[in-house]
Amino acid sequence: MKNLFLRIILVPHQKGQNIWVKIPIFFLILLFLFFFLGTVFFLTNIRDFFNTSSIAFLEIDNQKLKEKINIFKEKVEIFEDKIDSLLEEQNKVLEEHHILKNDKKDSLYFSPESLFVVSKWIDSIFISATKKYYSILSSVPSIMPVKGYIITKFGKRVDPFTGLVKTHPGIRILAPINTPVVSSGDGVVRDVGNTKGKGIFVEIEHPSGFVSSYSHLLRATVREGEKVKRGTVIGYIGQTGRAPYPYLFYEIRKGSTFIDPEKIMMGGY
Repeated sequence: MKNLFLRIILVPHQKGQNIWVKIPIFFLILLFLFFFLGTVFFLTNIRDFFNTSSIAFLEIDNQKLKEKINIFKEKVEIFEDKIDSLLEEQNKVLEEHHILKNDKKDSLYFSPESLFVVSKWIDSIFISATKKYYSILSSVPSIMPVKGYIITKFGKRVDPFTGLVKTHPGIRILAPINTPVVSSGDGVVRDVGNTKGKGIFVEIEHPSGFVSSYSHLLRATVREGEKVKRGTVIGYIGQTGRAPYPYLFYEIRKGSTFIDPEKIMMGGY
């Protein structure tokens, strides 16, 4: 077989002599065997060349990414609905105050790419609402006006001077003489006076519609018409009027109705 040859003729495109090439048959057989064995080796060990196991993990990751994208789309839709609700509320407020209603919803519409702008807008609304809430809350007379102990509660009781049962429209708070008395909420001093029954007293009108009254004071430190904040000292515990010992007679009313101070009292002095 070593003496067998395969003769190939090479014909040039241009003019020239033909070329004869002799290739041994043995060499062609070896070349074929080398190619065949190389192909078999490559197919047998393909996993060593390519990590086919990672394909499954990539498919799982791809599926998770699709799920996350779907969740994000749902959140965007929810957020857009909330924006629509806010715009509707805004238009209601504008309409109530006779301000031109915004019919162009797109003019205040924020795309998902502008979520930061929207979040800042909502944050400013939240801060404004929070300030308004605390402003309303501080206008309610809802703290203990003096450091002391409640010795007589709101309701009916026997008058020690007449022996008759009558409605007790406030509470008595026992405290040492000259103990500071503070306003239980923001408001304006409505009246400062001195009567036979109440002794020296201070009345404060609050923006929430309540009126708080502080009686039997040693002295008052505020004047009529003066604005006070919750916690402002308005006087000192005394024994003026018909007080048999030092205490504060504390009343709250709304209109002509007296209210039990303990029911709206949220904290201490």
